[in-house]
Amino acid sequence: MKTIFKLLIVLIMFGAGTQANYAQKTKKKATKTRVVKKKKKATSKAKKITAKKTTKAKAKGKSVSKSKKTAVKSKATKTKKAVNGRKSKVTKKAVSSKSRVSNKGKAVGKDKKGRTIYRGPKGGKYYINKNGNKTYVK
Repeated sequence: MKTIFKLLIVLIMFGAGTQANYAQKTKKKATKTRVVKKKKKATSKAKKITAKKTTKAKAKGKSVSKSKKTAVKSKATKTKKAVNGRKSKVTKKAVSSKSRVSNKGKAVGKDKKGRTIYRGPKGGKYYINKNGNKTYVK
């Protein structure tokens, strides 16, 4: 009787473990499909934008310049990269380093490494680091 009881407990525990694994796998599949859908949506949106711009230019009788095409394509690739960079719970904003610091002060000069030094509103001196943040100089 004791051995049968032990076997039942082992079977129940094994069944519960497989059920939890199945739930985790389905959750991973769901997040993958969401990311793939967003990626497809971004690419189709980018294609529509490029097609719209070229048809407008052709309707006006102008030839589409390479710079306009590359600008539209770069916008499309930025949206693709933004979608690719997203993870299931954490979303990242695509922010360029220049737009990160909104109001730069007056440029004072450059330091030894060639970075532009700015003077802040209260008189402090700083430069913009590679992440787009202000780093104050002593």
